[in-house]
Amino acid sequence: MAVKVIMPQGGQDIELGRVVRWLKSEGDPVSEGEIICEVETEKAIFEVEAPDDGQLLKIVASEGQEIPIFAVIGYIGAPGESVPSDAQSVPHAVDGPPSSEQERVKKTMSSAQEYSAPISPRARRLADEMGVPLDKVSGTGPGSRVVEKDVRSYLATGSIDGSAGTIGEISNGHVVPMSKIRIVTARRMQQSNQTIPHFYVSLDVDMTKALQFKAESNEKSRQNKMEPVTITDMIVRATVFGFRVSPELNCSVKDAEHLILWDDLNVGIAVAVGDDLLVPVIPAVDRLTLDEIAFERARLVAKAQQGKLSSLANSRFTISNLGMFNIGQFIAVINPPETAILAVSSIQKKPAAMEDGQIEVRDICSLSLSVDHRAADGVIASRFINAVRSALEDPEQLED
Repeated sequence: MAVKVIMPQGGQDIELGRVVRWLKSEGDPVSEGEIICEVETEKAIFEVEAPDDGQLLKIVASEGQEIPIFAVIGYIGAPGESVPSDAQSVPHAVDGPPSSEQERVKKTMSSAQEYSAPISPRARRLADEMGVPLDKVSGTGPGSRVVEKDVRSYLATGSIDGSAGTIGEISNGHVVPMSKIRIVTARRMQQSNQTIPHFYVSLDVDMTKALQFKAESNEKSRQNKMEPVTITDMIVRATVFGFRVSPELNCSVKDAEHLILWDDLNVGIAVAVGDDLLVPVIPAVDRLTLDEIAFERARLVAKAQQGKLSSLANSRFTISNLGMFNIGQFIAVINPPETAILAVSSIQKKPAAMEDGQIEVRDICSLSLSVDHRAADGVIASRFINAVRSALEDPEQLED
């Protein structure tokens, strides 16, 4: 029986996805795990893997088509195998005639796809979203490639769809559109701040041994040609110890009287991509070694920086690390439907009182845990963050 290829959700609160391009044609052989197409949601572009070995029997959703998540976009099976009789191209994302917005997207996608000059993927997506005629945009990238800032520059000065006037006509500045990712982030953070009763616990961590451990570990990594371990990787691994003592934090609030206790422990890492923020998710971190976490982090962050994500796991907990920006301390807003988020500051040299009463200069980092008070209390949060600190201050534990 033919196997369905479905439109992935690619994150919470996502309803529609769009097929960006097919990497295989109907009739092509495919192998399980092979990337066969790319789809786009409000958050990013995702690579869709073949769910089975066989032949791509039917492409149901064509390139540029926006359809509901979990809808069938294709079928894979044995050569000559039949597909359901109703496996026709999906006419629209929803029942009924196309909306004016769908017509605009269709028109602008068509113009963007026909444009043959060099253009970056992020620039093409922004042009699709805003209806920018790419033949009127001058490229400033290498080889006159059109990059995202060129499209934004056009949006700030040019007219769209022949409409009178320009976007951003104000006397002392100019208006630029938010990216789709920024719009989604803004909506979710506003929802979080308005609906989730946050509370916070913070503490300092002595990272002196952790830095030494990292240096020694990365010397071994270089010798073995493995991905070097970062402080973020160590913190991801340390959160496993936190969840061992406070498993209650691996949950979501379902309604006023129920919680969802998750079996999978998937940790998201907030990553800046241009002016946007993406959260690549490392699935099942409790089953990974520190080296495996480093490998997955590097792979997923690289994908995110390319505007693509290959992990479709839903995050249960997020780490926001601003350590590279000389930040002393900060608190982060919870990303619903998660219950907590860990904010990580820069590692700074500070005087610290040792057990023998002596004062030494140590490498100190501040951690702040934001928690949904509907799901957990201060005791649970305190157990968690102290377990994280304990693992980082005795980093040999991270290899357990």
